[in-house]
Amino acid sequence: MYSQIVKFVLRCTLVSAVICLCASTSPFAEEAKVEKKIIKDLHYGEVLFHFFQEDYFTSITHLLAAQQLNRVANHRPDDELLLGGLNLSYGMHKEAGRIFARLLDESADDAVKNRAYYYLAKISYQRGYLPQAAQYIENIKGAVHADIFTEVKLLKSQIYLDTGQPQKAVAILDDWKAPKNSRAYALHNLGIAHIRNGDVDDGIAKLKKVSRLKVRNQSQLTLRDKTNLVAGLTMIQNKDPEKAQNYLENVRLSGLYSDISLLTMGWAYSEQGDYQKALTPWLELRNRRLTTTPVQEGLLAIAYGYSQLGLNGRAVKSYEDAVNLYQVETTNLDESISAIQDGKFIAALVKKTQDEPLLGWFWSLKSIPDVPEMRYLAELMADHQFHEAIKNFRDLIFLQNNLRDWLDNIAVYDTMLDTRKTRYKKNAPTAEVAIKESLIKRFNRKYEELNNQIMAAEQNDDVLAFATHEEKLQLKRIERLENKLDKLADTDLQKDELEELNKRLKILKGRVYWAAFQQYPDRKWQARKSLVQVETELNRLLSVKESIGNVKHVAKIGFAGFEYRIAELRERIEKALPRLEVAYQKQTQLLERLAVRELLNRRLVMQSYHAQARLALAQAYDRATTGVVTEDEEEQE
Repeated sequence: MYSQIVKFVLRCTLVSAVICLCASTSPFAEEAKVEKKIIKDLHYGEVLFHFFQEDYFTSITHLLAAQQLNRVANHRPDDELLLGGLNLSYGMHKEAGRIFARLLDESADDAVKNRAYYYLAKISYQRGYLPQAAQYIENIKGAVHADIFTEVKLLKSQIYLDTGQPQKAVAILDDWKAPKNSRAYALHNLGIAHIRNGDVDDGIAKLKKVSRLKVRNQSQLTLRDKTNLVAGLTMIQNKDPEKAQNYLENVRLSGLYSDISLLTMGWAYSEQGDYQKALTPWLELRNRRLTTTPVQEGLLAIAYGYSQLGLNGRAVKSYEDAVNLYQVETTNLDESISAIQDGKFIAALVKKTQDEPLLGWFWSLKSIPDVPEMRYLAELMADHQFHEAIKNFRDLIFLQNNLRDWLDNIAVYDTMLDTRKTRYKKNAPTAEVAIKESLIKRFNRKYEELNNQIMAAEQNDDVLAFATHEEKLQLKRIERLENKLDKLADTDLQKDELEELNKRLKILKGRVYWAAFQQYPDRKWQARKSLVQVETELNRLLSVKESIGNVKHVAKIGFAGFEYRIAELRERIEKALPRLEVAYQKQTQLLERLAVRELLNRRLVMQSYHAQARLALAQAYDRATTGVVTEDEEEQE
């Protein structure tokens, strides 16, 4: 009877493991090769820089600012696609939906539409919304951009598998020659699809190809382990434990799937009746942490193996160990539940998330916090609902810290505004004095005088009007000498001498006139040119005066406007912080509730194991007291 109970429990475990492993392959570990694109707008390049640095918060804020200032016009609709994806990554599905809906309505390009549907499907799938993901992925028709073609294929196949449509997954992948970086994932999904579709031989053949591919990185190594494990589990389900053993032997003992592989390996030997060999992997499980299901069930398997070998004494000892360990683990679970309810889980989670500073589009917690209350939650971490709750929890922490920093730093804007006010008050009077109205009027009068003088000189061909200062001085000297000679005419000087002097003065005067006459056209042009420059400067002065007047008017309004905006921003931040605190508390309660629910379920399972172990122990006692101990058992004891 006990043998049937244990076999039933372990077979149920193996069936559930097949289902989980088949559904858990992620097609996103390797990205398809992205075609090169030219960045035409510097601000879009900056946005992409932060995006590829996984600094998504900075990326989305800079993108919104650049769009508002129309600085990414050369990258439509890629900027909208990126913005929609970033909104989705922060859980803002309604906002992202509006963006994608607008793109889908406005764009006639199938490639753009398909990219939008792809992002919607990808994020929905990552968040565990399979019906929505399936709906979006079905809308992808026609041309698909080369840089997402591979991912679309893999995502489609994964969604078909997870929604119970293996025949569609086969149709998607069967004749497709995937790129090298994605070939292992494509073959793995294709193998699962064939198995789910009833073509076990074809499915195993595809999985076997995966295990033979050259491994390029750690994720592909993990995929190979998973592929061998799935193949082994499938062979056990198909009553071929010998073949299952061949696949399970290729799973690494230190890999992610080593525990379930060891448990399955033992059952492969058990199915062949070789219980001695079955004990080898099961005993290895006993040396591992008791927080995982395969290790816990391995305790029952060890005792079962001993009982099948007729080693009743060892079987009794193994059952006793199992009963004691299950009791200890039940106590540990109770302590962990109490610690979670006391807030220790959230405190550890806060510290862990803060140790990983980057927010991510597909961010995931790399490892659980190393505290006792978290050791049972490894399986829960893979659950979509729990992991999305952690993402939201982490985003809330980030936003709280960000808003607190903004609130602290907003005083800087007050200081900047005060500095500008002080500078304005200091410089405004100086500017007003420099261009006061009376000064401008005097300049205008002087300009009019000069303009009239030039016009009169031009009309009268007055060459002396443009004479140089030196020439005018010479003419005044000559004029004074002429006056003196006129006065000397009544003196005793000889008439011939006076005529000679007058003649010389006329010659000098003629030379000055001749020089002025020769330079007259050029000097007239220069005078007119200078007058035009004066007019230009006067107009500029008037413009500056008007500008300063506007600045005075705008400054008063501007200062008040900046004060209003700063006050408004401060008020918005102060209002947002309490709302975030409420959301944070709700998210904390959700995480604690999910974690406690998981541990309570684990406690029920542990109690079930404990009850089975006690029942089996009683049966083993009966066999030990009524049976005969073999010589082999005596030697081993």
